[in-house]
Parts: sequence; structure tokens; C-alpha cells
Amino acid sequence: MTPSKKPKLSARTLLIQAAAVAAVVFVAWILSHRDQPERLRHAATAEAPQFGTVANGTIFRASDHNTGDVAATIRACPVNGVAEQILVQEDPRFSFASPPAVSISDGVVRYGVADGDSQAGESALPRPARPGGYPKPNWRGVNGAKPTGPLRYLGVFAQPPHGEAAPGTRTPIPMDLPLIETLHFRQVSERGGPVSNLATIRGTNLTIIRSHVFWNRPAPDNRFAVTLGSDEWTEVDGHTDLMLTDLATGTTRRVAGGLPSYYDLTAGNDGVFWTKTHPYPDRDRELFYAGAADGVVHHLGRIEPNQVPAWSVEDGGALYWFISGTRSDPAILMAADLKGGKVGPVFERGDPPFGGVAGECIGSFRGYLFLVVKGEEASRDANPLAYLCRIPANRHRRVEVLRQLPGDTYGYHFDRGYLYYNLIERERGLLQTISGDSAGQGRTNTLCRVPLPG
Repeated sequence: MTPSKKPKLSARTLLIQAAAVAAVVFVAWILSHRDQPERLRHAATAEAPQFGTVANGTIFRASDHNTGDVAATIRACPVNGVAEQILVQEDPRFSFASPPAVSISDGVVRYGVADGDSQAGESALPRPARPGGYPKPNWRGVNGAKPTGPLRYLGVFAQPPHGEAAPGTRTPIPMDLPLIETLHFRQVSERGGPVSNLATIRGTNLTIIRSHVFWNRPAPDNRFAVTLGSDEWTEVDGHTDLMLTDLATGTTRRVAGGLPSYYDLTAGNDGVFWTKTHPYPDRDRELFYAGAADGVVHHLGRIEPNQVPAWSVEDGGALYWFISGTRSDPAILMAADLKGGKVGPVFERGDPPFGGVAGECIGSFRGYLFLVVKGEEASRDANPLAYLCRIPANRHRRVEVLRQLPGDTYGYHFDRGYLYYNLIERERGLLQTISGDSAGQGRTNTLCRVPLPG
């Protein structure tokens, strides 16, 4: 019996089968990569600085002689482009503050530069790196004596109200005014062109938010070193004013007064936070906020000594911000009605158990609040994993986790329906991959973005 022959496939049939296989492979590739970030720019080393500020789909980068440039320069480049355009390059005598005072909005880049014309109070010192802004008292310099026995430093407190007895032994401390900056604010179109002068401001803590600048008009404090038993603390009666300048009109107004000459001003997307201390022994602080658009002060209640306000966003007449926490004390997402309504946590404390957050970790888009939060499951030696989440604005429900961000990320920024971030990765050669040896591995820094679902 003669075996039957298999029919030969026509060229057309083979082409159709090949196309079908290719389609399956393409769909599988799409499904496997649909949650991967879009990689935009790459740096050869993890020590490279953050790529810059992203606004309207463009990266804006400020540099001067401190970062290897000949003068204060602002460059721009589309996020998916290659060539940078120089928007402005100042005279070599000008430089940026640290960090640079640069803000992009309404198609305009506004920035401040210094020409070295700074003035300080008598015996001015660099800003002390200590909570509350004041150094621990140097007891060897107070009347030439140091109290016997170990002392526990409690921090900075306000002076007791007039007429109340002050506890402890009080010794006046000579006051040094902080360094006063002189910044010349200018603006240029996002596309380049002529530069316009806006205003010159002399003060401290200069913080630009779009077309407004918060700054301090410093005045000497009344300051005392206090001891009571084995405790010591600094007591301050401040006289510094928080000011707000509108760069569009040139008008300046006083926002708040009675502040210490050294204190922390925390900027958000639309305004700034600051705190005020209580007299000893109350270590809690009062939290305040002012929006750049109107300068109205909002009292947001008390915060604990270890709590710090983080990034904030105004949306739909409400203010949202994080009170940063630690592994044992998770971060809390807070909300306040800016028309005078309720202030409180969006969720119950620790639900969900957010870890510490940093950078621009809140954004709004199409009726949702988007959050970047750190998880708590990472080991002590590893950076905690980051997650992109969302909640409906003004309709608070349980948080929805959208995706886990890959690897070691930082520098978060929301812009035009995207989350941008920097990704740090190890760069392994073939031999290291085969052997598993991590020695000699380089590290890379990549600017990535992921879309925000509407």
C-alpha cells in the first residue's frame, strides 16, 4: 500500500501562519511591557544630579559655576528629545541660590539669581543644622561655666507669656542674624526670547511658587539658654515677618509675624507650611499654611514633635498634604477645607500603612488625587519600595494601589497626566551576570514616566 503524501502548503498559507505567529508574539510583548515605565533619558552614573524640573512635557535644568557651567544658565529640552536649548544665560557674576529659585507656569520661566551682594547681621553664621533651626547651647561659653552632670537637650520652645513665671535658670544668648540673600527675579518664555526684570528681594528663606515669592524679613530674636535639673533647652521670642511678593504686580504684603529668625518653611505645589512652638514643657507645635495665590493664613492644628509636613496640593477648595512618618509611625495623608471647614486625616491612622514619603508625592488629575508612597516591607538595608496610588478627590474611599514602581526611585513629579521619576539601577556586565559577582558594578540613573489613568 502506497503511503499518502502530505499536502504541500502554499506560499500564501505560510505567509498567513507567519503573520499569525508574529501577531501572537507582538500581543505577548505588549502585555508583558504594558506596565513597564517609559524610559526617557539616561545618565552614566547614579551620582548624576536629578535631571531637572518637568513642566508641560519639557525638562528645565538650571546650572551655574557651582555645577560646572560658566554662568547661571537655564536649559530646556522636550522629555522625549535629545538636544537642549539655552533659554537664558546670565552674566558670569550671577549665580543661583541653593536650591535654585526657579518656577515654570503659564508658559513662563521665572527665576532668581544672586550677584554676590548679600548682607548678614553682626557675626553671622551659617544656618545651624538642628531641628528648630537653633544650635544646642554652648555651655562653655555661657558665663564661662558648664553645669555639672549630663544634660538632656529638649529642643526649642517659645518664651512664656508675659506675666507668667519662667522655669529654670535662664542665660541670654547673643543673637546672630541669618545670612540675608539678595535675589534678582526675572522671567523668560518657555521657548526662549528676551528676559524681563520682575523684582529684587532682600531677605531669607526665599521660596518661589509660580508668580509669587515667600520670604522672611528677619529681625533679632530674644533668645535664652535654660537649664532645669538635668534638662536644657533654647527659649526664643521671635520678631521675624513672613512676607509675600507678587512678581506680576510688584506688590508685597506681610503674611505672618512673631516668627524666629531661624525656622523651617516647607514649600508645596501651591503654598508653604511653617510651625510655631509652645512654651516649655509642651513640645507639640502649631501648624500653619498660606497659599501663594492669596496669602491667607490657615491654622491647621497641632502636630507632634517628630512630625514634619511634606508635599502639599490644593484641589477643589481643599488642601491635601502628608505628615511624614517613620517605619514605626506611618505617614498620614491629611485634608483641610480651605474655606474654614474640617481638618483631619483622609484615612484612619496607619490605614493604609504608608511609609515615609519625600519629594512631590501628591498630584491631581481628572478628579483623582495621585499619591506616591513608600511601603514598609523592605529590609532595613534596602530602600523601601514605592507605590503609585489614587483616591477620588472629595470622595474619600480606600486607597487604590495602581502599580509598584520598579527598583530604587526618587525625584517624583506629576505633569500633564504622567508621573515622572528617577530610577537607579545596577549596570552588570556579562561576566558579572554569569558569575553573580556584584563587584565592579556601575549604577545608572534613568528618567522614567508612567501614565496616570483618568
